[in-house]
Amino acid sequence: MSTNALPINVVTFFVDLGQRPGGFDEFEVLMSMAASVRRSLPGSRLIVLTDRATVFPDSLGADEIMRFEIPRERLMLCRMQAQRAYLASALYDAPSAFVDSDIVFNHPLDEVFATPFDVGLTYRMDGFCRIEGQVINIPVNGGVMFFQPDRRGAALAYYKRALDAHLAQPEKYFAWGGNQIALLDAVGRDAFFSRDGDDTVIDGTRYRFFPCDRYNYTPPSDAIPTPDEAGERLVLHFKGKRKSAMPGYVAARWPG
Repeated sequence: MSTNALPINVVTFFVDLGQRPGGFDEFEVLMSMAASVRRSLPGSRLIVLTDRATVFPDSLGADEIMRFEIPRERLMLCRMQAQRAYLASALYDAPSAFVDSDIVFNHPLDEVFATPFDVGLTYRMDGFCRIEGQVINIPVNGGVMFFQPDRRGAALAYYKRALDAHLAQPEKYFAWGGNQIALLDAVGRDAFFSRDGDDTVIDGTRYRFFPCDRYNYTPPSDAIPTPDEAGERLVLHFKGKRKSAMPGYVAARWPG
């Protein structure tokens, strides 16, 4: 256990959508993420953003549950609105990580918050994804994001830009995919690709861009690493069918 790790607020969005394809249990995935918080980030708080109906087991150990009206057809738009509500709340009083429920904190995040920034975003330059039949390069990944507690104004301003961009999209993007596009639009696509390094100021906002290979690593779906192979990668992202391997990785990473 990393007894001297920096305590943070881990903020995740989770809604019970019922039985999902893929051979995994979404609650088991969430529990695995929570276990990694307790192991890598002792003293941290787990804050869950959810709808009015989802029921969580006591064993999850969530410190706070924030509930919202979340129509399924606006799932990702509501996720972004819930995240902004957290940034405006009194709970935002510590270094904070917004994460998907299918991530594992492999190591403490002290180095992430050791340098000043307004908004911390993870990225990979080949972030191609298919949305409505179109292949789009969206390098900014909303699965792992970082915010400093003393930069509330800048964080809220970033989220306002992102929400404005999201709301300007066709409504079909509110359920899935549009939030990723909006997170990049809030930075500025041209500004991102022409930026001078990963620690940069764009239109008055100080961004810190963290490469996914270390801070939001998605392993090949047919080659899930062992803890030794994952090495010093801080955060692992078990997207898609990789979710089924997540409990096994957590058990191997912290046996007993």
